[in-house]
Amino acid sequence: MRAGLQLAGLHLGTTRAVGRKWPATIARWIDQDLPPLSPQEREHLQTRAAVPYRDPTLQDSAEGILARRSQAQATSSLVATSAWRKRWLK
Repeated sequence: MRAGLQLAGLHLGTTRAVGRKWPATIARWIDQDLPPLSPQEREHLQTRAAVPYRDPTLQDSAEGILARRSQAQATSSLVATSAWRKRWLK
């Protein structure tokens, strides 16, 4: 989700999450007064997990969208998310 927001031109920040391990996301058009993403979160945006879900025609089924993302992840030159996870969750 964060990668998609960035692709749309929004600036990202974090806020306290309710009932989750990970911080919640704040997105704004103007980069002002946003709590910054941590180094871990910024690096996560450079992994295959950041490949966005896409539906260019707005007519695909959920299965079609998931298949398209899976294909994009498989051919991506981004770092595997599992490698990132091993590095940060030691």
